[in-house]
Amino acid sequence: MRIKEKKGLHVLGLAGLMLIVPALTFAQTGTADNIIVVSGVVTDAALGTPMAGVRIQAYNNAAHAAMTREDGSYSIRVPDYVSSLVFSVEGCNRAVCSLNGRTEGVDMIMYSDVFSETYAAKTTASKAREITVEYLNADLSIDDQIQRTLQGDIISTFRSGQIGVGASTLLNGINSLNINTQPLVVLDGVIMDMGYDRVFMHDGFYNNLFANIMVEDIETVSVLKNGLALYGAKGANGVILINTKRNTSMATKIDVSLAGNYQLIPKFPTMMNSSQYRSYVSEMLGSTGTKLNSFKFLSTDKNYHYYNTYHNETDWIDIAYRDAFMQNYSVTVDGGDDIAKYSLSVGFAKGDGTLRESDYQRFNLRLNSDIVLADKLSLRFDASYSDVTRDLRDDGAVENLESQMITAPGFLALVKAPFLSPYALTNVGTITTTFLAESDDYLDEVLGEEVSLSNPKAILDEADGLNKNYFGNRLITLSMTPTWEYSRYLRFKEHFSYTLANSDENHFIPIFGTPLFKLEDLGNVENKVTAMNAKFDGFMSNTYVDYARRFKAHDIVAQAGFRYINNAMTQTSMLGYNSGNDKTPNMNRNLIYPDVKAVENKDVSLTWWGNANYNFKERYYLSAGLSLMASSRFGGKVSNGLTMLGVPWGFFPSVQGAWVVSAEPWFKADAIDYLKLNVGYDMTGNDGFDDAASRTYFAPVKILQMSGLAIENIGNTTLQWETTNRLTAGLDLLMFNNRLALSLNGYLSNTDNLLSISSLSEVTGVRNAWSNGGSLKNNGFDATLSGKLVNTDMVKWEMGASIGKYKTEVVKLPEDEVSVELYGATIRTKVGAPPVQFYGYRTDGVFATTKAAEELIAVQVFDEDGDPVMDGSGNPTYTYDALHMRSKTGINTYFEAGDVKFVDMNDDAIIDEKDMVMIGDPNPDFYGRFFTNLNIRNFTLSATVTCSVGGDIYNYQRMLLESGSRFMNQTVALTNRWTCEGQVTDYPKIVFGDPHHNARFSDRWIEDGSYVRLKNVTLSYNIPISNDYIRGMTIWGSANNLVTLSNYLGSDPEFSMSNSIYSMGIDRGLLPLSRNFSLGLKINL
Repeated sequence: MRIKEKKGLHVLGLAGLMLIVPALTFAQTGTADNIIVVSGVVTDAALGTPMAGVRIQAYNNAAHAAMTREDGSYSIRVPDYVSSLVFSVEGCNRAVCSLNGRTEGVDMIMYSDVFSETYAAKTTASKAREITVEYLNADLSIDDQIQRTLQGDIISTFRSGQIGVGASTLLNGINSLNINTQPLVVLDGVIMDMGYDRVFMHDGFYNNLFANIMVEDIETVSVLKNGLALYGAKGANGVILINTKRNTSMATKIDVSLAGNYQLIPKFPTMMNSSQYRSYVSEMLGSTGTKLNSFKFLSTDKNYHYYNTYHNETDWIDIAYRDAFMQNYSVTVDGGDDIAKYSLSVGFAKGDGTLRESDYQRFNLRLNSDIVLADKLSLRFDASYSDVTRDLRDDGAVENLESQMITAPGFLALVKAPFLSPYALTNVGTITTTFLAESDDYLDEVLGEEVSLSNPKAILDEADGLNKNYFGNRLITLSMTPTWEYSRYLRFKEHFSYTLANSDENHFIPIFGTPLFKLEDLGNVENKVTAMNAKFDGFMSNTYVDYARRFKAHDIVAQAGFRYINNAMTQTSMLGYNSGNDKTPNMNRNLIYPDVKAVENKDVSLTWWGNANYNFKERYYLSAGLSLMASSRFGGKVSNGLTMLGVPWGFFPSVQGAWVVSAEPWFKADAIDYLKLNVGYDMTGNDGFDDAASRTYFAPVKILQMSGLAIENIGNTTLQWETTNRLTAGLDLLMFNNRLALSLNGYLSNTDNLLSISSLSEVTGVRNAWSNGGSLKNNGFDATLSGKLVNTDMVKWEMGASIGKYKTEVVKLPEDEVSVELYGATIRTKVGAPPVQFYGYRTDGVFATTKAAEELIAVQVFDEDGDPVMDGSGNPTYTYDALHMRSKTGINTYFEAGDVKFVDMNDDAIIDEKDMVMIGDPNPDFYGRFFTNLNIRNFTLSATVTCSVGGDIYNYQRMLLESGSRFMNQTVALTNRWTCEGQVTDYPKIVFGDPHHNARFSDRWIEDGSYVRLKNVTLSYNIPISNDYIRGMTIWGSANNLVTLSNYLGSDPEFSMSNSIYSMGIDRGLLPLSRNFSLGLKINL
């Protein structure tokens, strides 16, 4: 029986082998293709003349190719399953033509490459938007070009006007609340840690790693909108792919770029002059309770020794800011042979910031190479080094004026008394520029140093030096990718990369020119010294197999492998007080109240991944991906995903499909040249939370200058990634002989396991901890429409527009509402509403008269159970009272003439938290750009307009500059403040300390953030020169941020205070963007 069974197995095995061998033979060789001959004529779209030398091939299949003849005609032999041909020639854009069952008359017109590229070199089911980087600019980081060319596909908001600090970016809307919302950045296949959550010593500063990469080194930038399974728990916010230049030619080429940029002082609010501010101070002194009736700064006696100290007309803006110049140089050398090809670049940039003492310098060196090691073995080796150094000062208004000293020279320039001078009085009573003035003292006899402000020029000058206020960042990247070509279709690859980033920062507040400031529970100190050093080590190994094979009409590309990432960051910071003098700013043992902090983060992840792309006849496309990811960030007992070998793994699938309708044989719409529909589904994750959030650990603490250990975090073993499920759909359409292009994309997404911070009992010693316990939904779309309006031999004109919109709604939270206090604002996130809404008080003008302030309000009476109290007739009972505030002890404070009239939302005559309502939404209604490109012979003029419509702004800086409650200079708007009975105005009376809270968070400070900005205008001239030494030469000039149309009262409606969505729409007065002009020369040798 067993013998028979064995014989049966042998027979089955032989039969199977007989079936497999023919199948393998078919797979290797296949039956002969049924060949058809396709013919047509190719002409120049501008001239209508035939074009010779145009390459024609089957789309995505170089095995079948031909060239046009002198008369522009061609004939090409292709298999009958070929549905489209691609046409290409130097100087023209790529063009694709569907056969639609035709073999004759398949004609094509070719457009100059001065127009935007409309057809991709290869089509997949996934949806992405790729741009080719433009080098006719003086951009220090790629952020500028991403905004100019991709706004609408994304929403990009510049953080400030500091050199190279970059932009905050949202892709596919808001997909998280409390952790990272920025897209994942992949540089040449390396997943980058951009340090979005890093904290720096200088207030208002952010270290943008894009500023370490020279724009001239970047070739393409792509935005991935779906097909993100490859990135596992890191792709929920979308992915930005950046590819640097690689050489593909054996010819030696040298590109030289020289550029200079001149930047103007930004726009600032108009502040009071000396006379106006002197009047303001005089009036406010009456509300301080002082018994004095004469003050030194009010003396009009010119013989008074200190008269010149208090009678100046100082433009503090001119002291703190300047027009600035920047220079940018780069040289790129491409060359090689059939064994090795390389691209070597070196660059240097140096610039002054418009805020004085905020200079920038960068050196870049990069080598990208491709080397053939053996017959089937090759190596891609890349290395780069960049060194960025900055002079820095604090920037922006502080959050708490009561407990923080103002050290930002830019903000001080707004609030400093204009009747003071930055220079000291001499012995003979005159002012010279020899000696700087100390902090102001004009109110010492009334309030002491409590209201004294620093001399901004002293902070700029006395705190200058590498060992005082400095930031340095060195970035080294090494990458090697050996490839073994096992066969024609199968390759094995290992991508190894190492990233080293070293940062150091010094922060120094001088003694001279600054007042004493108080440390809570410690007392007054003279100055502060801070130092920080950080090191980041990133290691990635991505081992995978790459398979690509065409079986007649079937094309398969598949990859599978595993990726190991090990990122480690250590940061040490030290601070101390009272350096003794401004000449010894270094950390030393003589500093008082010293404090040392250290942070060590380590993130290890392992991802098994696979991705396959299939297409049939270049007509139907299918893409599927899957990844399994384990991470040291995850708790050990997560509720989702898979558990293998005791380790939790996130499970992330994706599938996309696309249909090129215009490639169907039955498609006969003459006006439509190309139509593709696509749909997709992705399950992605977000692991952008604290590396140690899932673990319990202790940390050193200092209480009353005694050191010890205290519990810092209570671990959550169920903590896991946020999970985003996203459906996408879209279309790409080309019409009227490829003159009109439309791209439309939409998405519906839901994020579950939303990470949130939950409150803990006080007995734990920890106030809060991370947990998964929420969800939100996020929907949106983006669209781009462009057209070739004019196409003649002399003039070529293109125009287009992009628009984007997202709408986010919170579905579930651990608590129905989360409230955050930030810069005086109450920011609430509620179930059933968009996230981060401004909640505050509504206002109805200013009480012009005492009678209006004392008007009685009918207040319905309720019992302890909240039920209305009725009189004997069954009618509601009312009491009558004027509008007032009530303290916690029950003391009423009534509003007076000149106070703001706050709206009593619940009609109880008391203005309190119960009257707070939603007063603003920082999320924009839509955003986008308009672009145009006009080419006349060798001249090219391009322009880009960016816009954001809707989106409310809390103008925190204006609140400080118009609160009328402090001895700080105010805007000229307060010259119209309430001063007398019966005066009708929108600005309340000024009172020191604001006892009636007229400046509380209300709709007074909420403004419409809509704007339209002429972002960039560039004019270039291609010098008609070409010889044995020079391939080309282009001179260009550009202007940025030329015109901004907005009703916003602040300096600039575009800003991003931080990467957290809770800071959206809060303007704390960081350095604004300003107009700048560039001139450059590009030489191709």
